[in-house]
Amino acid sequence: MIWWQYHREGRCINHKQRRFQVRIVRFGLVLLLVLSTSFFVSGSAKALCWGSGCFGLNPATTGCSASAYTAAQTNNYLWQLGSVTLYVQLRYSPSCAANWSRSYTWDGLSGVRWILADMAWVSGFTYSSGTTNGYSSVYTNMVDGRTYQCAKGAMRSNTSNWYYGANACA
Repeated sequence: MIWWQYHREGRCINHKQRRFQVRIVRFGLVLLLVLSTSFFVSGSAKALCWGSGCFGLNPATTGCSASAYTAAQTNNYLWQLGSVTLYVQLRYSPSCAANWSRSYTWDGLSGVRWILADMAWVSGFTYSSGTTNGYSSVYTNMVDGRTYQCAKGAMRSNTSNWYYGANACA
């Protein structure tokens, strides 16, 4: 019997039993509260930033890349560098409301090439990476995704200038 049933029937239980029962009920309520809120947490609450709060942050370390998709993409055939295709993507994360630029290539050609990812109209968001005989990818930090954005990409060899591909905008 529970303590209130003992009390109602005129029986008394000792103070330790009552305290133990109250603790069990409190523990159960707290456990129920914790479990129920974990089912209703949205994707934006799991990410470490939202919208303009993501400005300059890395999409991989904030959790934003987990829900990301390609909002716009261009495939750029750069004949100046030996018939290489450069892919430029504007990535968007709905859980963070943020964009970033990603450029990649899968050329399989010999020689060192450099690729670049850039956010158009945002200074300081240019990142480059080297590639040798195959796949290489580079991405920028994030900007607010609630406004119109464009991703830029470029590629060069060790001895050439940068050749920019078309912008990917959304």
